[in-house]
Amino acid sequence: MDIRLNFAFKLDALLAGVFVAVYYGAGFAGASLAPGPFAVSSLIAILVVHILIYVKILRPLKRFAKIADDIVDGDVQALKPENLPSQAFDDLHASFGKIAGSLLESRESIESYMKTISDMNKQLAEKVDSLSLLFSISKAMGSSLSIDGLVRTFLTQITDRLHLSGAMVLLYNDRNDMITVKDLLGFPPELFAKFRFFSDNKIIMDLFAAEDGIWIPDEAAMNLMKAEFETEAVQELHLFTPMRIKDHFVGIIILSEKRDREKVNEGEIKVVQALAGLATTAINNATLYERSESTKNELDRKVFNLMTLQQAGKVLSSTLNLDELITMAIDMFLETVWSNRGLLMLTGDESHTMEVKAMKGIDVEELERLKKDPAEAWVMTTLQKEKRPILAKELASQSINQSYSTMSRPLPFAVYIPLLKEGEL
Repeated sequence: MDIRLNFAFKLDALLAGVFVAVYYGAGFAGASLAPGPFAVSSLIAILVVHILIYVKILRPLKRFAKIADDIVDGDVQALKPENLPSQAFDDLHASFGKIAGSLLESRESIESYMKTISDMNKQLAEKVDSLSLLFSISKAMGSSLSIDGLVRTFLTQITDRLHLSGAMVLLYNDRNDMITVKDLLGFPPELFAKFRFFSDNKIIMDLFAAEDGIWIPDEAAMNLMKAEFETEAVQELHLFTPMRIKDHFVGIIILSEKRDREKVNEGEIKVVQALAGLATTAINNATLYERSESTKNELDRKVFNLMTLQQAGKVLSSTLNLDELITMAIDMFLETVWSNRGLLMLTGDESHTMEVKAMKGIDVEELERLKKDPAEAWVMTTLQKEKRPILAKELASQSINQSYSTMSRPLPFAVYIPLLKEGEL
């Protein structure tokens, strides 16, 4: 009884709220309703609703509740057909049948809707992962202008995030028209030496002719690569994508299959293409930076050399005293190349033998040993004959001086420079 009263009270409150909202809504809309007739109509409507609910729902439920109580108490007579309210039972049965039918019909729609939501969530998760990968790689690669560091970062990120067995970056050198391996991860190291080719290679033609810029070698192409590069390691190369900015060719990115031996799917291919664009821009910028730095350093060296020559000319033209000139000359040579050890020799007045005129960082005892050294004798003879500079590595390669390398003896000098006047030493 308490439940029915509570239900009736809530129903009355709900209906009253609805009628009040209708009354004031009509007033706001400019349609005035007479309070008295509207209140009477509202009460009649509430009463009708109560009667319908009681007749159609509460009374049949009350009868079924009594029958259920009788059955629980052991009254078998309650199950007789004449005691069952057949019409009410049929009405409820029909109502519940309609509800069950509606639920069954809605089940497929609900399942389809849930599947759609699941697919959308999966696609959204993949896109989030892709954006996360793009962001992390762009952030990592944007913090460096070193080509080696950029390539290694790219390889590490793409193999880890796409679960690849290996990845490799080849760069194009326009000076020799060669495409060579810059760095690799997960592939056999022998590819460093063997997998290199010119820009007119069939690989490049197939790559640029591939649809969407992605080339996956078929069995025939793979056999040709094995024969050309003489290594089975090329069979691990699965997916090729070019690195280029407009018409400027930068290099190639090559990927293996995934670690679970699955193929790279369509969504991952789009991610690879986006990553290739990022890597191309970053590596191209780093290349331009290194070239500009190299050019700057070369210009700095040339400026330094010109300033050194100018300064040397001023210094050497400041005196005509031979002893002062010799001292100035050896100091100038050693300061120019940042060395603290050397000597200056001139030919004697009456002979072609070389005489030491000045030295620094060498004592008299060492000088006497050098005069008896066969390697130094070879250098003096070569200078007189060929009148050209001799570097230490050339001296170490001569058979007469094998003792320097076999006994780990330090070479006495880094370079021997002839001083010539009208072609004479």
